[in-house]
Order: sequence, then structure tokens, then C-alpha cells
Amino acid sequence: MGEHASADMLRVRLNEANKSAPIGSKWAHFKNPTHYYEITDLVITEDDDSVAVIYKSTFEPTEGISFYRPIESFLSKKTLEDGTEVDRFTRVE
Repeated sequence: MGEHASADMLRVRLNEANKSAPIGSKWAHFKNPTHYYEITDLVITEDDDSVAVIYKSTFEPTEGISFYRPIESFLSKKTLEDGTEVDRFTRVE
């Protein structure tokens, strides 16, 4: 990527993302819906100016460990082996 988006545009992207994946909200992953993750930040990916989610585990043994995922992936659907389509993450709080 040559030119980066303006600071104002980056702020707009982060504000829009915060509507779909608010900082402080808790989410369950489709593989184990009783284990929650908390979104701690929304960030700009330096190489392409896309938005990504920083989220941390709230359960043992990974409690407190943070993860990074592009917001498109975080909010995406996942097709299971039986063909059922589910949300990758579901908001719980």
C-alpha cells in the first residue's frame, strides 16, 4: 500500500467498528460457547489500514492472554462440517 488513509478516516473506521464490536464487550467463540473473550481494543493494521480486534481470554488456562484478529474475520460466519453456518463469535455481554 502506498498512501495511508488520513487520521480522520482511520478514526471513522474505528468508530464504525466499535458499533459492531464494542470495546469492553464479551464474546463466545463457536468452538466453546461457555468460554468468553473480552474486546480490549480496536486497532488499525499498519500494512493496509484495516481494523482489527484485540481481545483477551477470560478463562483458564489462557486467562489474560490477548489475541489479534481482523474485524472481518472476528464478525464472520463459519461453516461447520455438517454444513451448518454459525457466527465465529457471538456477543454475550
